[in-house]
Amino acid sequence: MTINERIRTLRKDHLKMNQTDFALLIGMKQTSVSSFEKPNATVTDQTIKSICLAVDGLSEKWLRTGDGEMIIEPETFSLDEFVKQHGGTEIDLQIVKTYFELPPE
Repeated sequence: MTINERIRTLRKDHLKMNQTDFALLIGMKQTSVSSFEKPNATVTDQTIKSICLAVDGLSEKWLRTGDGEMIIEPETFSLDEFVKQHGGTEIDLQIVKTYFELPPE
């Protein structure tokens, strides 16, 4: 799959957007989107950066080369696992959870 096809796949299949809406998202004109989705069209570094900045979690490596996953899922944080990894007990976990339930004042 070429970069042009990957951009089209991202836009149509993942984001479910038409060219006009995608252009608005990345700060370009619809005619620009149409041109860089054409086979063998040159896609500039600036265009790649604009797309990556506009689409949360988009892998620049995937967009450029097709390697890896399209979307990189952010790592999740588990308070339960954190407390366990640091030798905390069940009561320690309950104390921390209760702390975060307190009103800010």
